[in-house]
Amino acid sequence: WNIISEILMTPGNIQSSESHLEFQGVRSDGTFLDLELYASHMQYQGSQAVYGTIIDVTYRKQIETAQHQSERMYRLIAENMRDAICIIDVDTQSFRYMSPSIEFLIGYSVEEIMARSVTEVLKKEVFYK
Repeated sequence: WNIISEILMTPGNIQSSESHLEFQGVRSDGTFLDLELYASHMQYQGSQAVYGTIIDVTYRKQIETAQHQSERMYRLIAENMRDAICIIDVDTQSFRYMSPSIEFLIGYSVEEIMARSVTEVLKKEVFYK
């Protein structure tokens, strides 16, 4: 807590009327936890004061890390398989994503496919070169 007090009370650490800091703490059992500190300046009984809230965001950080790892894994699979994967925006009839394997399958690059509407790509004369 001495470090938190030092952060809050050292001039210049809180740059504006409200500040947000992220840092790691250590529990009494030696395990680490991720914390966020929100602090603001205020007047209290005629003196300048700082008040803050400390939030344990360890679980959120773990979920974010797992999500990023999962996204990397699926992107790796999608970009290296021979089957094409696409995401289509139904409202605009446009492609939101097309895997690179489309070029191997039909000879058009991802950029060429993404520049066309879904119905245009699915026309026989476009799909079969």
